Amino acid sequence: MSIQFDNKTPYEALRTDMLDQHGELFHAVIAKMSYRIEAGGLAEEPTATPLHTDDTPYGAPNQSSIQFESDLAPFKPRTDVIINATAYAPQGKAVHRFQARVRVGLADTPAPLPPEPEGLNQFRSASKEKLDKWRKDVERAKRQTIPGKQYIDKTLNMTGERHFAKRNIVFRLFDSLMLLSTLGLARSNPWALSAPTRIKQLPVRYEFAFGGQSRIEVNDPAAPNVPAKHCLTKEQIAKHPDQDNAPIAHVACESNPVGCGFIAGWYMKAKAPQQTPAPQIESPAAPVTADLFWAMLRGKAKPDDPALQPQGFGFVGRGWLPRRELVGPVEEKAEWREDEIPQLPPTFDFGYWNGAPRDQQTPHLAGNEIVELTNLCAPDHPAAGHDQHGNTVLRFRLPGDRLYLVLGDVAGRVGAKFMQPDTIVIDPEKSRVDVTWRVVVSARVKLAEMELRVNRANERDKLDVLWKAIQEGAQAEPTAHQEVAHG
Repeated sequence: MSIQFDNKTPYEALRTDMLDQHGELFHAVIAKMSYRIEAGGLAEEPTATPLHTDDTPYGAPNQSSIQFESDLAPFKPRTDVIINATAYAPQGKAVHRFQARVRVGLADTPAPLPPEPEGLNQFRSASKEKLDKWRKDVERAKRQTIPGKQYIDKTLNMTGERHFAKRNIVFRLFDSLMLLSTLGLARSNPWALSAPTRIKQLPVRYEFAFGGQSRIEVNDPAAPNVPAKHCLTKEQIAKHPDQDNAPIAHVACESNPVGCGFIAGWYMKAKAPQQTPAPQIESPAAPVTADLFWAMLRGKAKPDDPALQPQGFGFVGRGWLPRRELVGPVEEKAEWREDEIPQLPPTFDFGYWNGAPRDQQTPHLAGNEIVELTNLCAPDHPAAGHDQHGNTVLRFRLPGDRLYLVLGDVAGRVGAKFMQPDTIVIDPEKSRVDVTWRVVVSARVKLAEMELRVNRANERDKLDVLWKAIQEGAQAEPTAHQEVAHG
């Protein structure tokens, strides 16, 4: 029996059926709401925003980072908070380096006021001394707040253009003498990291973070210099994306193939470049250094070194590490039957569908959380302010609207289920916030209809009435309601 899906909202939404890794069928409903960032807060967009049905890269596929990921994920166990932004130097002045920061959390709350002191019995008030102290404690408490819980607090360093460059001939001569005098036991780093140029702004994209690829084409003059053990095998060429025009050797940084600064040792020996671009986005706690670059060229850098991880605020590629590992072992077949559907691996982790960096994934948000972006919008943005250091601060509260489903099964019983806002994409350049909502219901519940509704932040009392009615129905038929309401 087909399920009737009725969208009672002005937003784009769809219902689809999915299978988990154990072959369990479930229904998923996905919807999207959009808002404009204005001086007074967020204002809802008047027109429906289409769902993204495919991944959208900034540039060429597989050669650039992802701007928007498909909204058609079956389920996300956490909320992705994505910032598609350009970082701007404080006050719009050109500097060598500056920081950009993202904070998401609950608002601070007033400290509780101390209770008024009681007298020795019910007929007497407290002493003047106790009352005076209490009044002072009250005034002190009024000036205090309890910090709200922070879900995200992430800072990145932005720098101007810089390079890893070979040191001059005098240094290399000194290095050779040291190598001879120590019988090859000591050798200094022949590479230096140049000082950054001045910049006013930088797109926060993984192209400017550590990563990249080493690739030498067949007709490259340096091709004969590539050792045979680093050349692609016939099997590798057959699986290469450019198998019709495959390179002679190719390796990519598995945590960020579109970045810069990653170079294989064999590539360096074959091409012998005098300099190469260095990352312009890095973690303040783990900056990229010339020593790390030198260790990488010699194969001595640890792949899990914090400075070698991709740094950004946007979507992490589906095939990048460590996200790719959440898929689990994939069954490979030379041929698939026409009616055969590939199954998810038994150990598939649904956290794979979360595309934000792990430190930008939060428990499912409930609305009304505070978002604060520092130096991630133009200094003259109409909704932004400035702190005492000249940093540009854009601050707003996420909407308190809620989407939910009213469910009816084949027996005529009614239930309801909240949707979760599991993808929030913030674009300060466009003054836009997109919120993708999702909910899943087990197919074991024999549903006849689904109705998508919206509850405005200022109409929570109406939702309370609906929930009370459903709860009263659950008391009459608790087992049936539990199935419908919770899937």
